[in-house]
Amino acid sequence: MAVVQWLARIPAPHLAACRTSVDALHEICDFTAPRTKRHLDLDWWPYLLERAYELAGTEELARAFHGDGVEINPGYRDHPATIWDHPVTGLDPAGVADIALALQTISPEVVRAAVPSDPEEIEVKLGRTARTFDGDLAAHLAEQHTVVRDFYRKAASRDEAVVMWWD
Repeated sequence: MAVVQWLARIPAPHLAACRTSVDALHEICDFTAPRTKRHLDLDWWPYLLERAYELAGTEELARAFHGDGVEINPGYRDHPATIWDHPVTGLDPAGVADIALALQTISPEVVRAAVPSDPEEIEVKLGRTARTFDGDLAAHLAEQHTVVRDFYRKAASRDEAVVMWWD
């Protein structure tokens, strides 16, 4: 099974419950549970998006994929159905609103421009992960930015928190 990053929009009270209950957190992160419209499978795009955001001078947008840097529930690392090396982090509704606003300031064209036109420069600028994608990388990266931007915009409009993890 490939390891991919997931985001999930949840109500703020559910985030509070996840901080104290491993079972509540597992309801969100359980890789065998059906995914809903509240879930977003980002595959490996966060690596490339983070680099594109950095090249655009907006490195603070890495929070969209790492949260506030604090594990939601460190006890979840001991759960038998989690990936220990990838802690579950998140953002409360205020953090989600900040990220949603910042994502609005970056156009898909700016993200697209982060991909060099010279194929020899792509890995240098965006990292080794860029080699794994076929097709028009600039177009795909801009599309993924739009997906992330819309996901956060919807979460912010509903005053929701976002949970993020790799599985």
